[in-house]
Amino acid sequence: MDDRASSDVLALDRPVQAGRAGRRDGAVVMLLSAAAILAAIIATRAAFLSADASDAWNLALREEIRRSAATVEDVRFVYTVEGPIAFRVAAAEVRRAEFQLAADATSGAPRDAALTEASIQAGVADALRPSSDVALDPSYALPDGGYDLLARLVANRARFADLLAIDPEPDQAAGDAASRQAVLMVVAGIAAGIALLCGALVRAFGPWRRSLLMTGSIAVATGAVVALAVEFLA
Repeated sequence: MDDRASSDVLALDRPVQAGRAGRRDGAVVMLLSAAAILAAIIATRAAFLSADASDAWNLALREEIRRSAATVEDVRFVYTVEGPIAFRVAAAEVRRAEFQLAADATSGAPRDAALTEASIQAGVADALRPSSDVALDPSYALPDGGYDLLARLVANRARFADLLAIDPEPDQAAGDAASRQAVLMVVAGIAAGIALLCGALVRAFGPWRRSLLMTGSIAVATGAVVALAVEFLA
C-alpha cells in the first residue's frame, strides 16, 4: 500500500519536474537566441560601417590624386614651359640695360659696339616676348627686373576653380569616423559573445545556472545598449 502511494506521488511529481526543466531549458534557449540575434545584428552593422569607411577612404584617395596631379601639372606648365621663355626675355632685357649703361659710360668705337649689342638684346627680347604670356603681362613684372612666376602660378591655378576646390579631408574624416564606429560596434559584440558563452556553460555548470543566466542576460542588455549608443552617439 505504501509502495503504491509512493508511486502515485512520483507519478504526480514528474510533470512538475518536467515543467521546471522545460522552463529552465526555455530560459537558456531565450538567452542563446537573444545573444545570437544581437551578435548577428552587430556583426552586420560593423560590416556595413567598415564598407562605408573603405568607400570614404577610396574617395579621399582619388580626390587627393586628382588634386596632386592638378598641382603638379600647374607647376610643370609654369616653371618648365612658361618660365624658361620668360627667363630668356628677362635675361635679354638685363643685357640690353647693361650694354646701354656701358655705352653711356664710354665713347667712340666701344660705345658703338655697346649700342649695337644693346640693340641686338632688345631685338631678342622683343622677338621672344609675344610667345610668353608672363612677359606680355606687366602685372608679373618685378620692380628689379624679371617676372613673378609664383604670381603666375597662383593665377593659372585660379582658372580651374573646380580643381582648386578639391578637398579630400571631409571624406578622409568620414572614413575615420566610420572606422572608429565599426571598431566600437565590434567591442559591443564582445558582450554578445559573453552571453553565448554563459548560455553554453549552463549545462556543464548546473550549480551556477542562475548566475550564468543572470550574467548572460546582463551581457545581452549591455551589448544592446552599447550598440545603440555607438549607432546614435558615436
